[in-house]
Amino acid sequence: MFLFHKKIVLFVVFSAAILRGYAQDIVRMSLDEAVTYAMKNNNGIKNIQMGVRDAEELIQATKATGLPQVNAELGYNFFYQKPKVVFPASFGEAQVIPYTNFGLIQQAWATAGLKDGSGNLIALPLKYPQPSGDGGDISFVQRNGITGTLSASQLIFSGSYTVALKAANFARELAAVQVTSKEQEVRYQVADAYLPSLLITESVKTLDKNIANLEKLLKEVSATYKAGFVEQLDVDRLTLSLANLKSERDNLDRQKGLVINALKMVIGYPMDKDIEPTDDINSLLQPAAQEDLMGAIDYNNRKEYQVILTGEKLQKLNIDLNKAGYLPTVVGFANWTANLNSDNYFSKDKDTYWLPQGLVGFKASMSLWDNNEKKHKIERAKIALAQIQNQKSDFERAVTLQVMNARIAYFNAQRRVESQQKNLALAERIHKTTETKFKNGIGSSLEITTAEQQLYQAQQNVRQAQFDLLTAQKALQKALGK
Repeated sequence: MFLFHKKIVLFVVFSAAILRGYAQDIVRMSLDEAVTYAMKNNNGIKNIQMGVRDAEELIQATKATGLPQVNAELGYNFFYQKPKVVFPASFGEAQVIPYTNFGLIQQAWATAGLKDGSGNLIALPLKYPQPSGDGGDISFVQRNGITGTLSASQLIFSGSYTVALKAANFARELAAVQVTSKEQEVRYQVADAYLPSLLITESVKTLDKNIANLEKLLKEVSATYKAGFVEQLDVDRLTLSLANLKSERDNLDRQKGLVINALKMVIGYPMDKDIEPTDDINSLLQPAAQEDLMGAIDYNNRKEYQVILTGEKLQKLNIDLNKAGYLPTVVGFANWTANLNSDNYFSKDKDTYWLPQGLVGFKASMSLWDNNEKKHKIERAKIALAQIQNQKSDFERAVTLQVMNARIAYFNAQRRVESQQKNLALAERIHKTTETKFKNGIGSSLEITTAEQQLYQAQQNVRQAQFDLLTAQKALQKALGK
């Protein structure tokens, strides 16, 4: 017997632990918390934020084109057959030294025994190749050649560079505006996904209250039926009404699951985890500010408008960029090159030649005639600017219309809430009177079920009207860019 009770206790404890763990998996989240979560996890925002980093890299890359550029080159050449030049027996008035006479010159030089300051014999600075043909041929190159070059350049003046740098900074500004615009868009999307769950939650609460009241009444009527004071029909009508309410509640539960999934998708929440909205319609439904209802429209509050304005600036810079094509570009440069030439780098003979050279200067270039190419590009840029300005004008008119319609919708929703609240008060009074009559035996079950249905419908109408008012308020804030 003791073991049986022990097993029951363990089962209860284990079940409680499971239920507690399940409850902990459900994250309760307010609208503000859902927005904050979306700002960190929404992939659309992450992609736009990458655009800001890309714009920063564009600025640095554009700046780099105007900073000193240093390059190095190293090359190696090997002539497996050296190029030669053929000398005729004689050309012009000059005479080529015969090869036999060249030997005499070598002998005379050696006899002279010329020495340098250190006492070393000075070699003959003249070489003469073995002739071939009538006049002989000669090669002026070595078989092996290594060339190393170190060069540096600096942009001195370029009108296009200045304009491009400004454009890169505007591109960063545009990317930043796009981030805030996307964040604002996601806020609206989160609200649009969050609010329906509140309507369903409030409706479920109302149904639970009505179900509890009807179950209590059905219990009392069933007892009265057993006592023989009411008919089976009265019990059946109340049972059917209760079944309809429970069926409606189950349907709302399923709809809430769909709405919550849509919310998780928008905020980037794991789809396999549960969240529960904590706000309610009444807590979010605050009166709109008088400025929102009657104040002037500030188009700059709309992030889309700021995107258009930044695009207008970029297009003006595009005109300046094409105009800068008429200005010269000046570049300064320095160059140092070393050539190492030899017939055989590993030979004991000192026939390796080291030939360095250095060069500095500047180069200016400009277009003198391009068949009006730049002129046509400027005209196209002006056309694109005019199109953006027309887009800006259309957007201003569209925002004005959107705000006007949102204000009218808000006023209409306000009036509807007031009207439905009056209808609810009347339905509650009718239901209370009908229930009292029924309990006192002077009313029918048909009247009580009808009154119950009217009360439930009036409650739903109030909830729907409040939801419409809250939606209208969010639409007004969206139209105003708040």
